[in-house]
Amino acid sequence: MRASPFVTAVRLTAEQFPDCVAAVLGGSAGAGTYNEHSDLDLVIVVEGEADFFRKVIRYQGWTVECIVVSTERYRELFDAGIRDGNPSLQRLLAEGVTVSCRRGGERIIEEARRDVAAGPMPLSAAEIDEARYFISDQLADIRGAAGDGERWFAAGRAAELVCKFLLRVNGRWVAEGKYLMREVAAFAPEIALRIEQSLRALYVQGDPLPFTNVCAEILDPYGGFLLEGFEE
Repeated sequence: MRASPFVTAVRLTAEQFPDCVAAVLGGSAGAGTYNEHSDLDLVIVVEGEADFFRKVIRYQGWTVECIVVSTERYRELFDAGIRDGNPSLQRLLAEGVTVSCRRGGERIIEEARRDVAAGPMPLSAAEIDEARYFISDQLADIRGAAGDGERWFAAGRAAELVCKFLLRVNGRWVAEGKYLMREVAAFAPEIALRIEQSLRALYVQGDPLPFTNVCAEILDPYGGFLLEGFEE
């Protein structure tokens, strides 16, 4: 029987990163919501100017994703995440469980917490128009798709864009993959349910109208769909 995520993270850190400044177990394992299919997300902060790198290993029955950042370069990564509206590194550090911490590691973890708590910068009018355009363009691709495959891919891209737009215009951080839907569900559960149901109607029944209607409701307070007339 494999050890718990925390015990595994402690052992791996002591064995492979004994001199690290900080080690934090993030993701579902750090939050205690993991299941048999979960992997371990372990952020390691090392001393110096080492470049960022990521490696995935098998360790004592777990798949472990080691995300290694340095004390001299971590801020560049923090700032990039803020610019993208998706500070995933800060969130791992801020919301995870500390495995090891020494020589200023707590300062970096606290910096991550402050970044997350501050929230994203508001979208500019130009950024809102750009988002409206790209969502509208994907909906046009759904209507003009030559077959199911094209329609499904366009719908998936449109769903990602409209979910990120909904979160950003409401001052919320975004995420990627399944975590994006979790963020929408946490912020607006009724809208998340409608998006899920409308995508089911599109994929299973071939009916794009419910999904188009949800997108329209999300975009309407900001000017609605935008194709003709868009400039950048």
